[in-house]
Amino acid sequence: MILDALAWLSTFLILSLSIYSIRSVIFIYRVTRPRANNNLYNMPKVGAIMRSTAGKVVSLHEQGIIADRCWDIGTVNRTSDQWTNEEYPFISIFVPTYNESLVIQRLLKSFAALSYPTDRFEIIIVDDSTDDTYQKIQTMLSELQNLKVIHRDNRAGWKGGALNVALNVMDKRAFNVLVLDADNILLADTLERFVSRFIEEQYSYKEKGVSVLAIQGFPISKSNPESDNEWGIKVKLGNCIARAIDFRLCQRNMIEFTAKNRLNLPVQITGSLFMIRADVIKSIKFSNDLCEDWDLTVDLYCSQPSSLLSSTKDVISSDNNTGGICNHPSNNIAPKPVAVSLTPRIIFDQELVSYCEATTDLTAYFRQRMRVSEGHTRGLRRKISRIAESKMLSLVDKVELFLNGLQYAKFIFVLGIGIINMILLLMFLSGSYNNSQQLMNMFGISFSLQAANLAIALMRITWAAKICRPVRRYDIKDVLSLLVLYVITAPAFVIGSLRGFFQDKGIFYKTHRNLPKESKLSQASGFSESTKNSPYSAGS
Repeated sequence: MILDALAWLSTFLILSLSIYSIRSVIFIYRVTRPRANNNLYNMPKVGAIMRSTAGKVVSLHEQGIIADRCWDIGTVNRTSDQWTNEEYPFISIFVPTYNESLVIQRLLKSFAALSYPTDRFEIIIVDDSTDDTYQKIQTMLSELQNLKVIHRDNRAGWKGGALNVALNVMDKRAFNVLVLDADNILLADTLERFVSRFIEEQYSYKEKGVSVLAIQGFPISKSNPESDNEWGIKVKLGNCIARAIDFRLCQRNMIEFTAKNRLNLPVQITGSLFMIRADVIKSIKFSNDLCEDWDLTVDLYCSQPSSLLSSTKDVISSDNNTGGICNHPSNNIAPKPVAVSLTPRIIFDQELVSYCEATTDLTAYFRQRMRVSEGHTRGLRRKISRIAESKMLSLVDKVELFLNGLQYAKFIFVLGIGIINMILLLMFLSGSYNNSQQLMNMFGISFSLQAANLAIALMRITWAAKICRPVRRYDIKDVLSLLVLYVITAPAFVIGSLRGFFQDKGIFYKTHRNLPKESKLSQASGFSESTKNSPYSAGS
């Protein structure tokens, strides 16, 4: 009786995990399927900016961010040099910071290089730091006239709490909000690209009864960047951990998110480099839990009031309606509110890129994974009834959100399967079960199913290495490193998910930034002051 129960339980757990394997294969098939005007390889070159803004480039070489492979930015043409200043929608950029001394200046320099008219966007940084991050931000106030910086003495609500503070001081003219993490580096025409994409999608999807509420960009993590410093010496950051993380995130964006976009499935906001309608986020606000991005995703799909979905924001126009943007004329007439509710949607665009870090600290990554899995699982537990009852979602959308919410909790099943296998094996070795042949048959079935799932996982990751080549040339070392990383961090997923199921409040673990290594020349020559001022110093 006990054996039968264990066998059925093991089979159920393995088949449940198989759903994720089948899902991932479908995503890969959808991404690799030939498609007209496939822009998979039309990604912007690292450090390249449109010719009209070439004079404002902040070299990524100076910031220690170098690509392994480049693309032709000329294949992407979404900027609007013909816009008049009044036609640029007003944008608010939110950046929550907490002890970001190592990376904040790179972000601020990329802000200074943005080609968007400075009177048409604002930067709001809400800082909770206990180091010198706030002081470094203040040094840029004279150069960034549109920068607002607020320092909090506590971390109430963590990242979501900081973003809500930014909402409270946001300019009333704000049309869209761009949310960033502090380790990002933006291309000079990032805002133009996001705004153009937002406008294109609003007009395209509105005809289908869909309202685009947010657009998720592609923050490309840079593992192992290498470049000559000012003395001609190679400076290299990163390790196999960073490269495995880089590979994982690239798969998530280029395969999972791209496939969901093409299959019209719910796309998740990842918390960095996404643009959202200002009126929508002011209505919903950010949650104060560990995964404010996942909570926001569910709220956008399930809780969005129909009054916002049918507002005039679905028809893009400038502040004074003097003309349409992207050659969509408004005839000087303000658009009327739409009478019907529109289905909410989040769009992913792999061409809207920025560049960020992949941590090299395994302990920090382990704790960060524990935080994310806890926040994801608790968010699903709290909102599962809302997902089930939503009239805005199809059954397929509801299942996808459910699977997404359990993507970390599934490792509890992995642990359960391992425990059952150990019990079966011990029963066989101890001879405590009379029918040894039946026992071995049960164990063989369980092992075969697990081997099939493992084979699919290996095939998927190997296949993904080829799909992700436009970002970087991943090889067998990256595949093996990622597999090892999954094994090492599995306990973090289990611990975090169990906390999410049974606790109502967690601990926010910050992902540590990478400390650049000092060059051999600076160590040998004693150029201490020069090193401090170099782009690779610890304070950059």
